[in-house]
Amino acid sequence: MKAGCIVLFLIAVVVVVSTSEAKIYPYVPIKNLNDPYVVEIAKFAVTVTNRKDGGKLNLLKIIKGDIMTQPYYTMYRLVLAISDAKNYETVVVESPDNHSWNRNQFTPVEAY
Repeated sequence: MKAGCIVLFLIAVVVVVSTSEAKIYPYVPIKNLNDPYVVEIAKFAVTVTNRKDGGKLNLLKIIKGDIMTQPYYTMYRLVLAISDAKNYETVVVESPDNHSWNRNQFTPVEAY
């Protein structure tokens, strides 16, 4: 009887673990690229880049933006027009737990 209970328990654990595997959430387009919060995130990415590289880049506008919402974070993928006449793609990860942003990428891209 004890062995049967243990087997049932292990089966239940396997079922729970297998059905709660990480889901892949797709990026979806940001509807309003002029939303003040999105603009603030874009400016944050430029500021971090300037601090790291000693540059003087300025944000001109957000050309394209996508958002991916996960259970524990949100990723913003933005294409930015910058004052050096280039476009850059940046990825900023937002952690809702501690209300922090982390710029993961800032790379030049071809014109849109």
